[in-house]
Amino acid sequence: MISRVYAIILCLVVILIVFDTHSALSRTRVTFTGPFTDTGSYEVGNQFDDILQKNGKAIANAFAMTNISGYPLGVATLGKFPSFFVGAAGGVGLSNLDYFDHEKEVGQGVVPVGGINPLLYFGMGLSKSFDFIGKIFVYSDDFYLPEFKFESATLTSFSFYSFGAKARYCFLKEKKIIPGLLKFGGMNVSFGVDFLYGIIGFSGSQSYPLTEIEVDPDGAGGSDPISVDMDFEPEYTAKVEWYIISITPEILTYFNVLWIFNAYLGFAFPVNFGSFEVNVDGNGEASTDDPAYTGPDPIGTVNIKTSSEYAPMVFMPVLVLGLELALWKVYLSFETNVNLINREDINMQLAFRIQI
Repeated sequence: MISRVYAIILCLVVILIVFDTHSALSRTRVTFTGPFTDTGSYEVGNQFDDILQKNGKAIANAFAMTNISGYPLGVATLGKFPSFFVGAAGGVGLSNLDYFDHEKEVGQGVVPVGGINPLLYFGMGLSKSFDFIGKIFVYSDDFYLPEFKFESATLTSFSFYSFGAKARYCFLKEKKIIPGLLKFGGMNVSFGVDFLYGIIGFSGSQSYPLTEIEVDPDGAGGSDPISVDMDFEPEYTAKVEWYIISITPEILTYFNVLWIFNAYLGFAFPVNFGSFEVNVDGNGEASTDDPAYTGPDPIGTVNIKTSSEYAPMVFMPVLVLGLELALWKVYLSFETNVNLINREDINMQLAFRIQI
C-alpha cells in the first residue's frame, strides 16, 4: 500500500516537471506616424517584448520564492498549549543570479530581479507534537499612497497583500548527543498554504534607445529602406500586477549547539500557481542623428501598448537552511531557500520573535 502511494506521488512529480511549460504570454501593438516600414514597426514591438521576455519568467519565479518566505523558526515544536510566539519577519526572493557569476554567460539585457515580503508572523503550540504558524501583511493605497518620485517615474498606485499558514507535526523528539554541546532538536513535517498579491502603478517620461529600425530614408518612398538607431522619448503609464498561490509540504531536521544556536535543514516542495503581469502604454516622438536618414526630423510618433504575463515554475523543490540565535525568550532567525532545479532562484529571510 505504501509503495503504491509513493508511486502515485512520484508520477505526480514527473507530470508537474514535464508539463511545467513555464508559460509566458506577450501581446504588443505598435502604431506610428512617419516613414516607418512595416518591418520597422515589427522591430519596435519586438525590442520591447525582448526586454520583458529576458526577465519576466525570472521575476515570476522570484515572487514564488518570496511567497513561501516568512516562517523562520529554529525549533521543531513550540510545545504544549498555550505556548506561543509573535514577531516580525522579512523575506526577499531573487532570480537571475547567474548575472553575478563571471564564469557564466548571460544574455544582454538579463538583470537580477526580486520581490520583497514584509510580515507579521505568529505561532501557537496545540499539543506537544503539533503546532500552527501564521503570517500576514496588508497594505493598500486606499490607506495612503506615498508621494514617491524617482527620476522619470511617479508612483500612481501601490497595494500589497500577503497571507499564509502552516501546520507542523514533530514526529522525532529531541535527544542529547554531546551533553552541553550538541543536541538533536527533533524532526518535523509540515504543510503550508501561502498567498501573495500586489499591484504597482507608475507614470512618467523616459528616453529609450531603439536599434536598427527600418525606415524610408527620405520619407518620400523613392529610396530603398535603411535601418537606423533611434531615440524614443515616450510619455508612459505602466502597471505591474501579480498573484501567487503556493502549496508547500516540507520536512526539516533541527539541532541545538551550545544552548543558544538552533540550526535546521531540510527540503520543501512548493507547487505554485499564479502570474506576473506587466502592462505599458507609451506615446512619444522618435528621432535619429544617422546621416543616412534625410527625411523629416523627428522621424515621427510611436504609440506602443504592451501586455505581458508570466507564470512561475509550477514544481519548485527547494533546499532549506536556517540558523537561529536563542536569547532566553527572544529569538533572531535567518533562513534561506534555494531552488534545486536551477540553483539561481533563492530567498533570504530574517525574523525576530518573542516566544512564551
